[in-house]
Formats: sequence, C-alpha cells, structure tokens
Amino acid sequence: MKLISPADMFRSLQNSSLPPENVFAVTVGASSKKTLASWHVLEPADVISTIALLNGSNKSSATGQDSQLEDIDAESKM
Repeated sequence: MKLISPADMFRSLQNSSLPPENVFAVTVGASSKKTLASWHVLEPADVISTIALLNGSNKSSATGQDSQLEDIDAESKM
C-alpha cells in the first residue's frame, strides 16, 4: 500500500477537474509551515469553525472562538 503525502494530495487537488472555487485545500499549523495548500488555520479547532463558515452556519465554532482562516499567497507555497 502506497502512502500519499499531504503535498501529493494538495497537488492532486490543484490538478483536478474540480472547479477551483470548490477546492478548499487547508493546512493546520504554524503560518511558517510551507505547504501547497491555499488556506491555513492555526489549530485543529479552527477546522470546525472554517467548515461552519463554508456551510453558511452562524455559529463561530464548537469552542466559541472565531476561525483564524488565512489565505496563503502564491509566494509562500512550495
């Protein structure tokens, strides 16, 4: 069984036939972390609030905190 790295997954999403507005490649961790993802959140709890934002939910998150979703500019990508 071949393991797929996050970089492989993000690369596959970028090269897929999916409309770009329907692809949300997100990485979790420090903003200095270099990745092919288009978006970045600081903590795993931010994933829940980000999904709520994408879903149009009026709830910030399960923890009551606002999501820290950041668009990663093209220069910071691998």
